[in-house]
Amino acid sequence: MRKKLTDADRAKREAKRAKRAAAEPAVATGPTLGTLITRDSLVRTVGKSTHALIAAATELVETSARTHLRVISCHTCTLPGCCKLPIRLMLHEVLPLADRLRREGRDTPELRARLAEAADLMETLAREDYRALVRPCEFLDASNRCTVYEDRPRECGSAFVFSPAADCSDLAVSEIETVAPDVTAVLREMWGTAKTVDKALGLVHIGGSYNGVMPRMVLLWLDAWDRPDFVEYIEEHGRLASVRANTPR
Repeated sequence: MRKKLTDADRAKREAKRAKRAAAEPAVATGPTLGTLITRDSLVRTVGKSTHALIAAATELVETSARTHLRVISCHTCTLPGCCKLPIRLMLHEVLPLADRLRREGRDTPELRARLAEAADLMETLAREDYRALVRPCEFLDASNRCTVYEDRPRECGSAFVFSPAADCSDLAVSEIETVAPDVTAVLREMWGTAKTVDKALGLVHIGGSYNGVMPRMVLLWLDAWDRPDFVEYIEEHGRLASVRANTPR
């Protein structure tokens, strides 16, 4: 015959259950980052914005070149020397790139390891020291061609120079003559898109957009993609990435 529980016995049982629950780590529930990105068509939003920004930057550069009777030496990445340089950008800019890696089955442990290694180097070495490594971007193929060209961020799409394109990959050349038009309006548009993404995903405001070196930003999206606690994850790791990328070296 089962013993009838008294109120005191029930209270003790409930206290034990509460103690066990408190000791167990909380499991986040709710939609994952990838689910929200798909639901709100954020990849398309960012892609359209980035393509428009690259086009605007290109037009500004071409106008400047015509005005000053100069020639832009590199327009189609025929000599990808710039793909061996550290790049810092906003987190939202590489969302289409990360989505592409997922869709094409390229998000592998090996790729993530290479991205982490490249990010560590970019965050700790001075620009010229990193350039001296002659370490190509992780998204180049065996022929040094970009495999994510249609989804490249603005920084990659507006790296124009007046000096010979081959100089970008020549370590003996220390001065590269870059083209620097007024991109105030372009940057304002970038901030607008960043705020749209942050608001849609509920990302914590940190006094500015999450930013960092390119491989770290791609890795952050990939690591957070399947997590329902992505807001907390991105806040923690995004803050660290921003600090590391903006620390003088």
